[in-house]
Amino acid sequence: FLKGAQLTQQPLPSLVQCRVQAAMAFLRAARRGIGLATDLYDLTVINAVRPQMEACYGPMTESMNGLITSATSLGAMIGMLLFGWLADRLGRRGTFIATALLLCFAAAGSALSFAVGGFSLYQVLFVWRFLLGIGIGGEYPLSMTVTAESAEAGESAQSMALTYMMFQVGQLLAPLVVLSCLYLRVSDELTWRLALGVGSVLALVGAVLRAGSMLESQAWIESRASARSSTGRVFCSLSALRAIGRPLAGTMSTFFIYDVVSWGVGSYTSSIFVANTREGTMWYNLLIQLLATPGFVLTLWMGRFGRRAFQLFGFLAMALCFVLVGATYYSAPEALLVVIFGFQKIFDSAGPGATTIIIPGEIFPTALRATCHGASSAAGKLGAFVGMYFFPVVQSAIGYQGVLLLGGALLVVGALLTWALTPPYTEDTLRKLAAETQDDIGKTTAVLWDKEILASRGDAEACSARARPCNVQAV
Repeated sequence: FLKGAQLTQQPLPSLVQCRVQAAMAFLRAARRGIGLATDLYDLTVINAVRPQMEACYGPMTESMNGLITSATSLGAMIGMLLFGWLADRLGRRGTFIATALLLCFAAAGSALSFAVGGFSLYQVLFVWRFLLGIGIGGEYPLSMTVTAESAEAGESAQSMALTYMMFQVGQLLAPLVVLSCLYLRVSDELTWRLALGVGSVLALVGAVLRAGSMLESQAWIESRASARSSTGRVFCSLSALRAIGRPLAGTMSTFFIYDVVSWGVGSYTSSIFVANTREGTMWYNLLIQLLATPGFVLTLWMGRFGRRAFQLFGFLAMALCFVLVGATYYSAPEALLVVIFGFQKIFDSAGPGATTIIIPGEIFPTALRATCHGASSAAGKLGAFVGMYFFPVVQSAIGYQGVLLLGGALLVVGALLTWALTPPYTEDTLRKLAAETQDDIGKTTAVLWDKEILASRGDAEACSARARPCNVQAV
């Protein structure tokens, strides 16, 4: 009996240890990715509470609608470039805390917006959301840069995937908060203010976690110690631009195309798929976001099959779903269209939705990683601004069906850019990249495409090896 009791008790310490490790992994992912959750929350919630705001302050003009929706993207472009550059200059920890504090301040200002002087509430809200965007922009390069530099050897893909999953937390939380207010019969005024204010709470949690438990990136410290030269001069040199030109063109162009479609269409889903009640429309939005969850889980296997393959297949599968919904928009039942559109979110969240933010955090040298990620993310947010601001204009010209078909065509372009400009790298490539570019970033492109070069060399050697026996026999 005692032996049996000892046997049952022996696994307990390891079980507790596993739970502690899981809790610590979650804490690290939350610390790194809570800004991304805030990003998706704020960008999703403004779409969800638009009816409540218009019920209180009257309908928005088309231009104001586009400005408020895209204000965050405008600010994010500045934040991505600014904080990416600052992170390479000043370090990761301080800039990461600063972005969270700016997010907290701007989200609170958005929730407390009022008409001031000759400015309407919508105009004041535009200013606050622009500031919010600057903070959100800083989260993109920093979250992925910090994740990549703190990941254990061989675990970069999984660590990046866990941080990326925080996007889904924000996406799901936004419709849940609004639905809760609707079912509790909260007034329209209080609903939109509470919904925007939750973003401030998320950002405050992130700031506290980072200030209390985050250390400076060791990889950044070592990079600065070895380089001792101005990052700005290195980045602007012709040799550096030549070394990172191809991968940077790939990350910027694919991020731009993806965000044009994703944010252009995604920010107006409550207008594209309309139910008979506000609650019904919000349930449509929640269903679409829930259907994306399997895609987030699939990113855990990204390291096995490759980031490039996930992005290429994701673009093509999304394009197919967009074309299906567009072609049947006026004939198929609304619920079926919602399911098909939600189904493409699986390929979105497991494909370019993940890879366009993960790849720039991995494939650039440490000395320029945050700067290059910032440039790539800024290109994406430029695409988001183009998509969100011009969506109402394009929709009024060609209708919702035309917008969906156009989105499908752009996604095919994204697949072609991926095939041409995204490197087929692996975990081994990243280890080699870190070693080879510590003192010479000029080797970046050569290392990233080394797999293709080696494969071609291997084929040539195999052909020559097959030819040798024939030559011997001939002799």
